[in-house]
This record gives sequence, structure tokens and C-alpha cells, in this order.
Amino acid sequence: MNYASVSYTHALVLLVDIAWVASAVWGVVDVVRTQDMRRSDKVAWAVSVVAIPMAGLIAWLIFRAMRRRSMRES
Repeated sequence: MNYASVSYTHALVLLVDIAWVASAVWGVVDVVRTQDMRRSDKVAWAVSVVAIPMAGLIAWLIFRAMRRRSMRES
């Protein structure tokens, strides 16, 4: 058994896990700090960011960008 490859694999998995947790925390904080949304919408977005790991965060980022663009145009 090659222990070097096992430790690199574990390190990579750990790095991916840390990145996922950090992005989920950042996404939830960003959702909560949004001021012009109802509380129920914030809860729904926060749950989707955590429950659907990368897709929820990407969807939130797209929604936030579209929302900011429409607010500037108003």
C-alpha cells in the first residue's frame, strides 16, 4: 500500500470539505445580511445554500446579481 497517495487523497478531500463549509457559511451570511428580503425568503435561500452544496450557492449568486441589477435600473 502506498501511504503517500493515501495521505494526499485525504488531504484533498479535507481541502474540498473545508472549501464547501467555508462557501456555505459565506453564502448563508450573505443571505442573512440582505436587507430587502422577507424573512421567509431568507430562510428558503439559506436552506438551499446549505442543502444543495454548490448549486444552491451558485443560484444565490446569480439571483443576487440579477436583483442588484434590477434595483439599479429602478
